[in-house]
Amino acid sequence: MLKISRKRIPDQGFTLIELLVVIAIIGIIASMVLIGLNSTRKLGRDARRIADLRQMQNALEIYFNGCGVYPGGAYTGPNTNCNATDVYGVGTAWGINQMPTDPSGGNYSYDGSCGTTYTLQALLEDVNNGVFNSYQPPTGCGALTCTAPNYCVSL
Repeated sequence: MLKISRKRIPDQGFTLIELLVVIAIIGIIASMVLIGLNSTRKLGRDARRIADLRQMQNALEIYFNGCGVYPGGAYTGPNTNCNATDVYGVGTAWGINQMPTDPSGGNYSYDGSCGTTYTLQALLEDVNNGVFNSYQPPTGCGALTCTAPNYCVSL
């Protein structure tokens, strides 16, 4: 009689458990990376907000040099371009194409009710932002709250 021998072929590939473990590890690593990116994005948006306030400050100074008051102040001179009631009213007549807007769709606040001074305010996302380490909230004209997370610039 003829004896047939079967050779056992070793299983090749990964088991279902091994694949699930690898997928779980990749998922954990991916979530840690995304969490790290989110905080970096917050810092980037906050940096843009601070830069936007500086740009708005420059626009207000151009307006003041031409009108003698900041928007919202009582202007009585002949220049018809001096009728802005807020920072967004400082338009193309003063060489400003477009005022910046908050990267998250929020609003910047402006108070120029005194006419000779103003305060600009942005709400930062990161209360622990390094900008608050050496930050002195402005005082004077206006009713804006300028403590963290609100960042203000004024003159």
